[in-house]
Amino acid sequence: MFDTLREAARIATWAPDEARELIARVEPTDDIGVARAAELLAKIGAVTQQWELAREMYDDAAGAWEAHDAARAAALRAIGRCLPLAAFTTDVDAIASEVEIVRRVFEEGRPAPVVQRAVTEIRRALTPRPITGVIERAFGLSPGEMAYVMAAAAPQLEADVLPVTGVDDWRELLGASSLDGEVPLGRAAPLVKETPALVAHPALVSRLLGRATVENPIGCTASFVTPGAAPANAEELARTLVVDRRILAGERVDQLAAIAARRELRVLHVRAQAASSLALAAAVVEAGLHGAIAAIDAEEWRHVKLPGQGPLFVIARRPIAGTVAISSGR
Repeated sequence: MFDTLREAARIATWAPDEARELIARVEPTDDIGVARAAELLAKIGAVTQQWELAREMYDDAAGAWEAHDAARAAALRAIGRCLPLAAFTTDVDAIASEVEIVRRVFEEGRPAPVVQRAVTEIRRALTPRPITGVIERAFGLSPGEMAYVMAAAAPQLEADVLPVTGVDDWRELLGASSLDGEVPLGRAAPLVKETPALVAHPALVSRLLGRATVENPIGCTASFVTPGAAPANAEELARTLVVDRRILAGERVDQLAAIAARRELRVLHVRAQAASSLALAAAVVEAGLHGAIAAIDAEEWRHVKLPGQGPLFVIARRPIAGTVAISSGR
């Protein structure tokens, strides 16, 4: 049950309908499970801008937690009092809010910014989604994983924010400022390098600093694709791609773009003159930073092993092992 609720927490801000389905599927009956489910449903209500319902559910969640974790109950009531919330008006505002949270983590003598962080997590999911929300959704990050991304980037966005530190230190510090507690680096790994300190990917930093152009991976050229006609099972395939993190294979790149568009994502077609695993990894990162999914031609990349999970599109006229064929929808 708790694994299912953990998955619901991962996707709640960028796939709220699927998160709600997961919660309904487990139907928790123990006190902690009921409290956690109520808390997640409150957050889903907030990110879908059902403000009255969300306020009531935050109060209900606080009541469910009261006997088990009074501090958590108080934080939930405080979040509810902040509603309704406004979307960030600019990417600059969104990034500044994230950096301020990282700065607060290191301030001695002040409580961890639990409520401030929870409010920011909701605001970055609201439309129009800022660059931070775009990155969170494109890479399928949990709130905790997104916290690592911003923690690693913050010193390069604001030089005086904090010292660079290692992942073990960050796990404890970020966990103390989150209702979800400590989490591993997980899906944030492509954007954050352990050296052993956390260092943000250079492409991530430049994107957060306002870079709008696409940087071609070495030996490749990349361009965005205009969506064409969507297949009948496009919604199912979009879920498989974005929520389940699978690799989809199909013959037409414009059809792939139509599937991605169901989740407000674009497709970046990456053509290779010198295909390599490093180039593929760079292409996936660059696409995600622009709210897109990379699409590669199977023939051009035939000597490169596909990653273990998506999202990724492969343009192919024959079945590819480890992928979901668009014609089948399975």
